[in-house]
Amino acid sequence: MKRATVKAGQTWADIAVEHYGSASAAVVLAMVNGASVSDIPRVGRTIRVPDGRFDTQMQSWVKQNGVSPSTQMDPYAKERIFTEEFTEEFQ
Repeated sequence: MKRATVKAGQTWADIAVEHYGSASAAVVLAMVNGASVSDIPRVGRTIRVPDGRFDTQMQSWVKQNGVSPSTQMDPYAKERIFTEEFTEEFQ
């Protein structure tokens, strides 16, 4: 079993993509580390990454390209859908 350190903005799904090439491994990662898949892992936390295969082709591509997803850091994920011009209508 490997170990990894949680990076800024990473969710369990991000870590799963980074290490397994598939977000479906998020449940396994969370369970092995005593967490719920909906929990946000603490930055800097050392987690256990069990051996396993989910999407070997994507896993290889991610590793070769140094991909390290961090969806919480994505500026588009934090944007609001409606601007101030819609505020009165939707209050």
